[in-house]
Amino acid sequence: MNFADAWKILEGREDEAIRYFRDKRSTRLHEIFRPIVHDSMAEVGVIRYCQELDQKASSMPFVGNYWFDLDEYLINGALGGLFSMVAQEEKKIWQHSMGGNG
Repeated sequence: MNFADAWKILEGREDEAIRYFRDKRSTRLHEIFRPIVHDSMAEVGVIRYCQELDQKASSMPFVGNYWFDLDEYLINGALGGLFSMVAQEEKKIWQHSMGGNG
């Protein structure tokens, strides 16, 4: 983080810090989450069920060859939820520091 980034956070919107964090760290968090999500789903059998469903669906003429990347879907949902929760907390901090009731 450079001085301009820090200043933008201080002078920016009440969720500017999480916007910075999301822009700078989403790719790395995605890399970290991928094996955790994949291994967890494999452990409980979700991957096997998805593969079976994909095989059945791809044999239907109106569906064709379709693959839904469940790992990607779950990672994006988890990171979206994480960033949303942190943004809410950041908003509370800004409101409190500015003398608000939040």
